[in-house]
Parts: sequence; C-alpha cells; structure tokens
Amino acid sequence: MSLYCDDSATAKGLPMNDRASALCVACGRPTRIMGDVFLARAQDDSRDLYQRLDLKIADFSPMADWVKQAALAASSKQQSGSVQATAAPSTQRLKAYLKELELWVATKLSDFDSDRAVSKKMSKKHGDRQGYEAFLKGKVAAKMASYGLGEGQ
Repeated sequence: MSLYCDDSATAKGLPMNDRASALCVACGRPTRIMGDVFLARAQDDSRDLYQRLDLKIADFSPMADWVKQAALAASSKQQSGSVQATAAPSTQRLKAYLKELELWVATKLSDFDSDRAVSKKMSKKHGDRQGYEAFLKGKVAAKMASYGLGEGQ
C-alpha cells in the first residue's frame, strides 16, 4: 500500500487529515498527515513488473492484514534499533503521535508569534494567543481521548 499526499500541505495551511493520520498510527508510523490523500495498492518488483491492484472496503480497517503487517514491521524495526521499550507497541505509537501533535501546536503558536496575518486571524477567532493555544490544546486532548489516552498518559 502507498499513501500519497501533498508534501507542501503544511505550508499551504491545509488541515490535519485525521483518518490518514490514524491509519499511519495503526501502521506503526505515527505521522501527522495534512490535507487530502489517496491510498493505492500495487504490485511492483522495481524492474519490469508494475500492476495496480484493487482496493476493497475491508482494506481501510485497522484490522486489515496489511495494517497488522505494517505495524509488526515498524515495531520490529523500532525494537531492533534501540533498547526495547516497556510500553505496549500501540501505546508507544500513540505517545509518539502525541509528540507529533505537541509539535503541531508549537508550530502553530510559532506561526502566531511570527506572522502578523496569522496572529490577526487567530486573535479574531480565539480572542488572543492564550485563547488560540487553549483551542489547539483542546483539539489535541480530544484527539488523544478518541484513542483512549487522557492527559498525562
């Protein structure tokens, strides 16, 4: 499977794609995906063979075989490259995703501080920097709660 997205989506200010980001978490690759994406399936031997394959609705499930295989491969790479972590892999992935979300908040606040247009727009929507920060942190808390993690976990 391949997930295609716009590499400049963050620079364009596109919103986070929750479904694509959650799919990456399920695959053991916590990544913040911004904007529209498409998922493709193909058989490719990096030589002469290239064939597009059908994608079924069941392939979009966190329980799909390819998602489980991707998560196992990512977990194996992570464990062989460093000291084995004590937390379960799914918890590790969610904590890594939380760090990605915290970086997202920091980036948004940095944009607020350095870009007058962003500051003006977000102040109009959220009152001031503190209101904007509270809004962003609320989004992070809601996202983590949807995965079963609360604050401090």
